[in-house]
Amino acid sequence: MTAVFPDRSSHALSGMERFIAMHFANHPKLVEGRSLVEFGAASALPSLVALHFGAKLAVMTDYPNDLLLKNIETNIKRNEHLLGIGRREVRGHLWGSDTTGLLKCLASSTSDADVGEKDPESSEDLTETRFDVVVVAECLWLHDLHEDLLKSIDACLAPGGKVFVSFAHHVPGHEEHDLSFFIKAKKLYGFDAVHLDTLASPHIFNADRIVDQYLYLLTRSSEHSTV
Repeated sequence: MTAVFPDRSSHALSGMERFIAMHFANHPKLVEGRSLVEFGAASALPSLVALHFGAKLAVMTDYPNDLLLKNIETNIKRNEHLLGIGRREVRGHLWGSDTTGLLKCLASSTSDADVGEKDPESSEDLTETRFDVVVVAECLWLHDLHEDLLKSIDACLAPGGKVFVSFAHHVPGHEEHDLSFFIKAKKLYGFDAVHLDTLASPHIFNADRIVDQYLYLLTRSSEHSTV
């Protein structure tokens, strides 16, 4: 599978994106038959791999800029023969803004008749109108936007859903600012964080520098769900 960033070659893919993609490849049941939304998608490699392993829907989002979004669309076309039958959608999204446009991508899985028969507040209904899996790769360095990102995650995640977060510490001495994301996630939305894995790999812009990449899982118990 080949995916690139805008104006970059394929070897420059973020290691954090590869990390989540590898995790899905090693554990395909995490995405098979599930709906997924990716924030700050860039190349959207995790979403593409999820589609390859049977995700029923992948919504790939990034900052609403034509260059960024067209790059994702190009990566989809480049790998079309590998993506299976799951639906793919590309959307611009500012973290913390209205997520209605993202959630509407799920609408085709629920008929109008079904909507009329269900309790709109039921856990089952919320599960069908929100995403099973959320992907966040290499976004934690944007410290001022942590709360906005968490707001979007909270609005999109179904009860019982999983959030996969990968990141590296890029600025020595500022590690606590990256990790504050998980403190805010717990305080504001009741998310519990579990460290899944660490991978040492070359830095994206300096192959001579080896950095640790971290993969975390966010989940929350039903009593903490705010959706």
